[in-house]
Amino acid sequence: MNNFFEGTKIRKVIFIYVFVVIFFCIISELSFVKSTGILDENLFLLLCNLGVLVWFMLKLRKVSYDVKNGINGLKTDLNIKDTMFSIIINITVSIGFVIIVVCALKSISPSFMNGLLEELNKNDSNSLYSIIINGITASFIAPIVEELIFRGVILNRLKIKMGIKKAVIISSILFGMIHYELGILSAIVFGICMSLIYLKTKNIFVTIAIHIINNFMIFVVQIIYFLIDSNVSNENVALSSFNSLWFIAGIGCFVLGIVMSTYFIKVNWNKRISD
Repeated sequence: MNNFFEGTKIRKVIFIYVFVVIFFCIISELSFVKSTGILDENLFLLLCNLGVLVWFMLKLRKVSYDVKNGINGLKTDLNIKDTMFSIIINITVSIGFVIIVVCALKSISPSFMNGLLEELNKNDSNSLYSIIINGITASFIAPIVEELIFRGVILNRLKIKMGIKKAVIISSILFGMIHYELGILSAIVFGICMSLIYLKTKNIFVTIAIHIINNFMIFVVQIIYFLIDSNVSNENVALSSFNSLWFIAGIGCFVLGIVMSTYFIKVNWNKRISD
């Protein structure tokens, strides 16, 4: 599959993605679609990702790539230690960074944080339908598309032009930039981990599997939170909840993630991977 990725231009993938987004934007403006309200933001994202995935599948079929061989390779290439390390790194860096930022902003501008948390509380009142649609997108479809784009096309194309080191860093930064503001840092670190695992295994299905497991765990937490929130009195996230103990816990969580990621990168960035 490496030959396929190396032969696929980045600008072509960008064009396809933009085309798919524009196509569904046009569909969403049709009178009968607007009247039903069926094409909400969650379904829109799902359809856009599916559209790009279909394009990739058609391209792979055109070059006669055997997907089954790649999936079968998971038996030997998917390492439990690498999987657990990368997921724990992503979770600890993400949670730690969010807590630190929230506590810091609480001290600097309490009014701003109150408004932000109120907005989060409103967003948490999603329907089960929205959570499921978003879960399907984030847990299954998006990880496949993101790995094909960032670890597949972008990493391999940049590797040819700039070398492996720059390719890993740039592709991971781009990967982080498509995630929400507070998730950028953890996404960049996760992107580096996925890049190193892909370069080590030469199997894109390995990083797809790890990415799916990571996102599915988050989806399960969302479902549990929704079910609990539906059966007990709702106590919204309050600014007073984030005290000094939370700040210390956030720092500890963040430092743990950084230490683990440093170790993981050092171990996996060996002579076989580096320039």
